[in-house]
Amino acid sequence: MKSTVQALTLGFTIAVSILAPTLIGLALDHVCGISPWGVIGGVVCGALCAFGALWQLTKTK
Repeated sequence: MKSTVQALTLGFTIAVSILAPTLIGLALDHVCGISPWGVIGGVVCGALCAFGALWQLTKTK
């Protein structure tokens, strides 16, 4: 049970870490007309955030 909760937590953390900055970048693209750079920046930022979250979760366990 504990490993299932940890796996779900990890999956949710990675998904949110990538999705939130990507959506913000998409909104910036739409508002500022800088397409596709907002999405690209959001994906890169999200990937870095996801890696940092993964690092944090594995380091503390």
